[in-house]
Amino acid sequence: MPRCSLLCLCLVLSSCERDDAPPPFVDTTFYEALQAEAFAFAYRDGQWLEDYGDAAYYGPAFYAWSGVMTGDASSLARAAESFAQVMTVVDQANLLSGDVNEIVMSALGALEYMAATGDRTRLPEVDGLIDDLDGAVEVLDWYLSPAPCPGTPWRRTAPPR
Repeated sequence: MPRCSLLCLCLVLSSCERDDAPPPFVDTTFYEALQAEAFAFAYRDGQWLEDYGDAAYYGPAFYAWSGVMTGDASSLARAAESFAQVMTVVDQANLLSGDVNEIVMSALGALEYMAATGDRTRLPEVDGLIDDLDGAVEVLDWYLSPAPCPGTPWRRTAPPR
């Protein structure tokens, strides 16, 4: 009897039509307010001048996805300009004496820009930086050593290769 019920359930579910389209966006006014606020941030030559070190990631990501999804030329232009800036950071990255937070945020921003626009021509440079970061983390014993609190066995080990 349970097999028959399971078979019937599978047949019913497989015959249902699915609508994979996302629901319509209903917060247009809120989004437009956020977009206007984002355009008001102090910005020059691909850099945001008032941020907490994360604009190199969120700036190119927001403007690239926003520009691609809405077709807004000003968002795409700002995305391209900020992408050029983050790639300068990636190209000149110095993991020993540089601002590692800015370097990592720039790499993430570059990846988001490439994902949104489909332009992956600079992916080898970002991939090389990620390899360098991976090597640096490995040399540093995968970050978490020794245990941060007495009595806690919190130690990250190398991932299997």
